[in-house]
Amino acid sequence: MFLPSLADFPRYPFPAGYRCRLMSPADVGLWVQIQQAAEPFLTMDESWFWKEFGEPRSLAWQRCLLLEEPGGNAIGTISGWTDEGFRRQEHGRLHWLAIHPDWQGRGLAKPLISAVLTLLAQHHDSAYLMTQIERQAAIHLYQKFGFEPVIDPPEPIAPNP
Repeated sequence: MFLPSLADFPRYPFPAGYRCRLMSPADVGLWVQIQQAAEPFLTMDESWFWKEFGEPRSLAWQRCLLLEEPGGNAIGTISGWTDEGFRRQEHGRLHWLAIHPDWQGRGLAKPLISAVLTLLAQHHDSAYLMTQIERQAAIHLYQKFGFEPVIDPPEPIAPNP
């Protein structure tokens, strides 16, 4: 999905007591726990984080966010990454959104997306994300921020010689 402009998108505040903060190296285990809980069919460990956000390592601490509940426990995560993964051009990338299942359905995704788009707007003019067509609720949520579905034709398959 593609958001052509980060100049104007809906801003949603966090409910009272919730906050978002940048991750630190000590938080990688929390990221893994949240992702694993939200996507139990994936088997993750800290190497997954480093594969996704490893180079340069210092960039992760400027681009990866944790959502904390009023008691200060991390319950969600999202990243505002950068790469040339969409049409071989640099755009911001909304990446690895997850909220622990015990905290889903409380209106926390919109403020978390607002926070990461604000971060991305400091560095980029546009943003993209990747999702699966089966994730209709997520697609509908992203459309509320102005993301538009992009379906590229499949790459042609070379014939076997």
